[in-house]
Amino acid sequence: MPSDKITKARKASLYKFCEKNHSDLFKSVSLNYIEMKSNPAIQISKTGYGYIDLTSGKQINKAGTFASANAIDFLVRYLNYDFYSAVCELSKDEYQFSEKNKPHQFSIPSKLNYDDALVNYLTMKKISKDLINKLESDNLLYLSDNYGFDNIVFLNKEKNYGERVGTDLRNEFYRLLYGVSPSECWSFADIENYDTAYICTTALEAMSLYELNKRFNKIRNGLFVSIGNPQRIRAINKILLNEQIKEVVIASKCINDISNEKIYRRISPSKASWNNCLATI
Repeated sequence: MPSDKITKARKASLYKFCEKNHSDLFKSVSLNYIEMKSNPAIQISKTGYGYIDLTSGKQINKAGTFASANAIDFLVRYLNYDFYSAVCELSKDEYQFSEKNKPHQFSIPSKLNYDDALVNYLTMKKISKDLINKLESDNLLYLSDNYGFDNIVFLNKEKNYGERVGTDLRNEFYRLLYGVSPSECWSFADIENYDTAYICTTALEAMSLYELNKRFNKIRNGLFVSIGNPQRIRAINKILLNEQIKEVVIASKCINDISNEKIYRRISPSKASWNNCLATI
């Protein structure tokens, strides 16, 4: 089997293939996603490679990233194709993305910038240097001047979700990066065996809540999460399906009530934000 044909099959639109050949096995959950009727945790994006396994909380879209990594593996694992047949079908031109519709993934500079503007802004917001250093080492934030002025970019590990924050106190702003995946979020944890997710609406709020918990010795093996804005409920749903998470804590006044057995409690800041609370201690 020629390697270029295998590569072409791996980068095929699994959404197009399943809609045409196996539509009876799937149901639509939004304009851009379908899910398997027999396994709702498996979702396929209209605009992305491969598929999303909500149970593990990982997007399966790059060859070699995980055990089941691409459209070929999906056909073999879930639709009972053999490898040869899967490659032959998926490599057909009708299932390829056009150049303008290829899946979007945010790029980061080859050398990330962590100069004084980033550290000064976050320490002024009472974020500890220990946490800043940890997030820098994990490539979860960096300083960008692509927009003509210094701003901090919070980018998730999968590079399909990002937030941008202005560091100029005279003109502070907050925005999601254009084109973020609807079920993705930004998160960090101190340890790998976390079991509680704290859901905030910005990365700065998630960092501030972490600092408050740490200072008052209330850390509970937490994953600290930003979903970007209160309307991004699909990102919360993905976290709820992560089997490692035993409890989800909604840590924002702005997020509406969600009915799920994992959501045992809600917490909210006594002031306008968690960062305002942090600033007063």
